[in-house]
Amino acid sequence: MAARIAATVEAYEIIVERTFSDFDDYWATVLGAPSLGAQLVAMPVDELMGFKGVIRSRLAIDATGRVVCSGRANGVRGRVG
Repeated sequence: MAARIAATVEAYEIIVERTFSDFDDYWATVLGAPSLGAQLVAMPVDELMGFKGVIRSRLAIDATGRVVCSGRANGVRGRVG
């Protein structure tokens, strides 16, 4: 006969938010990112400017010009015993 194992599982959400003073502050951070910056600066200038415009249009920019970005992840923690 198999033994029963007691387990507890907890699921939770992690939400983070980052605020930039303006779009230029945000864009400088993107260009300095090791995973993305080098690829962006290697793009032809006209394509980069088009991409930059698309990104600007999709961001939440408040009345003072601040850019607020948020992210969300799900976490799961389990314990057996």
